[in-house]
Amino acid sequence: MMIVYRVEKDNVGPYRSCSVNTARLNKKLGKHNNSNSRPGPYLDKVISKPIGAYHKHERSLNLGAYLRASEHIFGFSTIKQLKQWFTGSRAELRRNGYTVGVYRVSYNEIYCGEHQTIFPVTSEKIKTIKIP
Repeated sequence: MMIVYRVEKDNVGPYRSCSVNTARLNKKLGKHNNSNSRPGPYLDKVISKPIGAYHKHERSLNLGAYLRASEHIFGFSTIKQLKQWFTGSRAELRRNGYTVGVYRVSYNEIYCGEHQTIFPVTSEKIKTIKIP
């Protein structure tokens, strides 16, 4: 099992269009970009490769098929990764009621990228913590 951290409010992440309701937060979050700091899942280099470096279950990911075929959510494999993604917007997220859901996810159901993690929406949430 692996622990995953997800920024959310009422179980919805900040990138869902209906969840971000202030212009200031929208501006701070920005969009996924082609840079090394916040790539979309298709651009996160490691997600599309075997993930044996993260655990023993080596497998390849057809990301397009995975995203269409399953209910998934995005998070981070470490608090450091979460902080790097949301640099400059964590205080605004806290002010808007977002917290960090901490999930326990089976290794055979998770895809870890260089910047983000994809896991099933049915994963077990074990606690909620404040955004660091």
